[in-house]
Amino acid sequence: MSRPRTTLVLTTVMAMSVLLMAQERDRSKIADKYKWNLAEVYPSDAAWRAEKEKIAAELPKLRDFRGKRDGGFGLRIFYGITPETEHTCWFFWSAANGYRQNEPEATEALFTAIDVAFREDDAVLEHQYATLRKLGDRPLVNINSDGARIHARLALERKIAAERGIPKEQVVTAP
Repeated sequence: MSRPRTTLVLTTVMAMSVLLMAQERDRSKIADKYKWNLAEVYPSDAAWRAEKEKIAAELPKLRDFRGKRDGGFGLRIFYGITPETEHTCWFFWSAANGYRQNEPEATEALFTAIDVAFREDDAVLEHQYATLRKLGDRPLVNINSDGARIHARLALERKIAAERGIPKEQVVTAP
């Protein structure tokens, strides 16, 4: 695997992880360029609280479905991201549908719903990659949800070391 492709793979894997600037908890000490503009999500604190209360009121209703699988269906999804160039990648997905297979409109509705969700993921990946590029070589902070990224990086480092015939510790990859 070429260095640019390896770099892209590592960057993409990192982009799938949550970015944290530091362990700083006091928002007033964090530069504005590293903060989300929450007004883009909710126009006011009151609007956020109203939505939170609405969702919280609905949560107890979920208990009614505990242990019940009637009317449910299984769905197998392939979700793949693979490099194209140094700064681009292909984003593939496919779903094996076992839901109302003899009804084309049901398949179309399912496809549309999945497509919307994955297009949101695509937008998130693009923004995460842009943020990684802006941050440059700034180190990332590992958190519990980074387990897959960390294991992927270690696997890539082992493969690179094997290709080059060098110890894994001599492989230099992006942070």
